[in-house]
Amino acid sequence: MKKFVTIAILTGTLTAISLISTLTNTEEAISRGVIRLHVIAHDDTKEEQSLKLIVRDRILKEGNDIYGTQSDKEKIRSLTAANLNRFKRAAADEIRKNGYEHPVEVTFGKCDFPEKVYGDMCLPAGSYEALVVKIGSAKGHNWWCVMFPPLCFVNESCDKTTSETKNAMIDNIGKDAFEMISTDKPKIKFKVYEWWKEITK
Repeated sequence: MKKFVTIAILTGTLTAISLISTLTNTEEAISRGVIRLHVIAHDDTKEEQSLKLIVRDRILKEGNDIYGTQSDKEKIRSLTAANLNRFKRAAADEIRKNGYEHPVEVTFGKCDFPEKVYGDMCLPAGSYEALVVKIGSAKGHNWWCVMFPPLCFVNESCDKTTSETKNAMIDNIGKDAFEMISTDKPKIKFKVYEWWKEITK
């Protein structure tokens, strides 16, 4: 009996180590392959939350104009960094057009994100490169999405992403990582992974 228990514990330990290694590789692949968008409202009033979404839409439009048909992450990254002033002017323009005088701050760099579901993909919590737009005091609720490959049009009411987006994700994060995030099963695994990261800090 003790032999079976020992074998079971050893098997479970090896399985856990393998899972953690796989999820670590998945998080790193996603972090290298995507650029996210993070918009933070001035506060949580209805008006400010509405303004946040208006600014978001303008930022996405600017991004589409800047990126065009470009599909290489490094080139998208360079274009994002080179056009921070354009993104800032666009956000400030929308703020003024809607009758507000809030300052706006636009930066590009690493940012922590929670686990997030986009259609039939589940991205783990982690540190990602992101275009961050802070409106006014930036004390309101956040809005975030994947800016590249483009998942910003996907929300919780959508069941599936487009084949073009899936192909772009595979190209940028790899097939193995994509398979890990494209079903419901990883959601539980990612929770275990987050727990493991917390206890090993």
